[in-house]
Amino acid sequence: MRYLLISLILISCLFSIGQNNTSDKRKKHFNVSAMHLALEGYDVVCYFAANPKKGNKNFYANQNGISYYFLSQANLDLFKGSTEKYAPTYGGWCA
Repeated sequence: MRYLLISLILISCLFSIGQNNTSDKRKKHFNVSAMHLALEGYDVVCYFAANPKKGNKNFYANQNGISYYFLSQANLDLFKGSTEKYAPTYGGWCA
């Protein structure tokens, strides 16, 4: 009985060690800066043209609490028209 109790305590300790205590769930799932800025401010539409460039704060979108900057109004409109195409996969983490 004593060994069973000790085993259960050890198992519960192992599970508690693996838990993440971050209160902000976006930080767990998305690779964003402290300001919730995706891709360090790079324009996600430019990535698809194989020409990554920093976005401009004047052209931004906010989706699910994450901010995206764009090089131009045209790129912002492309993103808004097809968010699922341009939003980073895997939360912005490398696959």
